[in-house]
Amino acid sequence: MKISILAGLFLLSPAMIRAQAVPSHAVDNVRLPENPVPKPGMRVLRPCPLSFRRCGSLLPHPHSTFLTDRDPSWWSAFKRPPMLIATGLVVAAEVIDVEGTKACLDARTCSEGDPLFGTHPSRLRLYGTVAPLTAAAVWAMVKGKQEGYGEWSLLAALPCTILHIRLGIRGFHDASR
Repeated sequence: MKISILAGLFLLSPAMIRAQAVPSHAVDNVRLPENPVPKPGMRVLRPCPLSFRRCGSLLPHPHSTFLTDRDPSWWSAFKRPPMLIATGLVVAAEVIDVEGTKACLDARTCSEGDPLFGTHPSRLRLYGTVAPLTAAAVWAMVKGKQEGYGEWSLLAALPCTILHIRLGIRGFHDASR
């Protein structure tokens, strides 16, 4: 009994679909309303990422990482929280590296291998050489963020930062022997 009812529905389904179809001439006569246009001077809200609502505040959406947004200027890209944190980490890594190197050199347990510094550089020479290189690295990182490639610029800065922290810790470790 169940099989015959299912077979009957299966055989009648194409006829029911054809009966419900709308003729093409009926669709041609339908007028759709025009899209709304904002009035001059009206603030247009941008869509929030990962959401169906509009952002009504000046604060970014909580799911926004600030990294893929394009910024109009270098300074506005630099002021974003991930860039400020990354800049702080890069500068801290350089300070750890320089101070660890200087501690190791003062303890005479190691020698400098970088030809830019010489064999026994002063602290002034270390910072004087590292500061412009760090500034160039931060500029390039923030410039990448300005263009909308924040994730890639942070990813590119990560190995160098880890290396400087590692070398600085190694210098402090060698100085304590």
